[in-house]
Amino acid sequence: MGELYAAVRGFIKFREELVEKLGSAGSVKDIISESDEYKKMLFGGVVVKDGPYAERAMAKFYAEVIGIKVKDLDGIMGQLRSGVSLDKATEESWVEFVDTKFAKLVNEIYERLESIYDDLKDIVKPPEPKKYDSTRADSGLKAVEDILNAALKLLPHYNLRSSFI
Repeated sequence: MGELYAAVRGFIKFREELVEKLGSAGSVKDIISESDEYKKMLFGGVVVKDGPYAERAMAKFYAEVIGIKVKDLDGIMGQLRSGVSLDKATEESWVEFVDTKFAKLVNEIYERLESIYDDLKDIVKPPEPKKYDSTRADSGLKAVEDILNAALKLLPHYNLRSSFI
């Protein structure tokens, strides 16, 4: 349970850092000029073959799972198709933050785990949150992977000791 708490709390902190950084950074042009990693988060990244994310896989992951996406992306894509540079196309665009189903689920899990640790405060302290670098695009993937792996360890088929909890 401690590993799940650390992963969940780390994910929440990671997302909060991104919202703070990207929300105060200005236009999308300003954000992507700061780092290629932010460009990957918002516009591209890895390519997954034989899956639903053949193009813009990293950007779709950040939009659909973490809830960070470019506002008016279709307009930007249209401008790029017509020959406008990426810098010019993103001057008037902003980053949008939405609560995805996954983010809501993670927050709900965190609240429940926080309640458990609060009840046990005299017996055990909650573990420190995992740390994820909000300036690296692959950190979001790692945060979600850590949550899923920690949750798996609570299942009886994965961990026989959890049958006794």
